[in-house]
Formats: sequence, C-alpha cells, structure tokens
Amino acid sequence: MLNRVTDSFGFGATYAATAKISAQAGVHYSRARLASTTVAAGSPAEVGSTDKSEGAYLGANYSITRNWSAACNLSHEYRKVSGEFTFSYDATVVGCSTSFQWP
Repeated sequence: MLNRVTDSFGFGATYAATAKISAQAGVHYSRARLASTTVAAGSPAEVGSTDKSEGAYLGANYSITRNWSAACNLSHEYRKVSGEFTFSYDATVVGCSTSFQWP
C-alpha cells in the first residue's frame, strides 16, 4: 500500500515601477510525505520518506524601446529528501537575457 500527502504553497508578485521597468519576486514551498507498507514474512513493515523543496526568485525587466527589452533573474532552490534514499541539493541561478521583436 502506498500513501502520499503533499503540502505546498507559492506566492509571487510583480511591481511596475515605471512604464519601462518592472520587478518580480516570489517564494515556493513543498513538502511531500510518502509511506509504503509492505508485508514480508507475515509482519507488516512501513518505509517512509520526506521530500522538501523551498525556493525564491527575484527578477527585473527593462523595456529599452518598444521592440527591445532586457531582463535579469536570480533564483535559489533547496531540496532535501530523507528516508530510505537520502539526498539534497542547493542551487543558485543567475540569468540575464535580451529580446528584440522585429516590427
């Protein structure tokens, strides 16, 4: 028998500082609990694990002209799995981009 319960939430906001500049920010959280019950040699055994993920992001966008814009984003993610198989990771990502739309 397998039982999984997941609790999660996320929140994000965008702020238009001017007609050309906007900023975005947000957070998310998720926790999943997994329980597996097996019957081996007449006695039940329960194996469980927890998968927890947290993250946040921050970004800005600048409309240079009507057709041309630039954006930069920063995000951080943390994940930890505990139980029978354990692992965790921590990642920070920074990215910038530009786009041009031909008229």
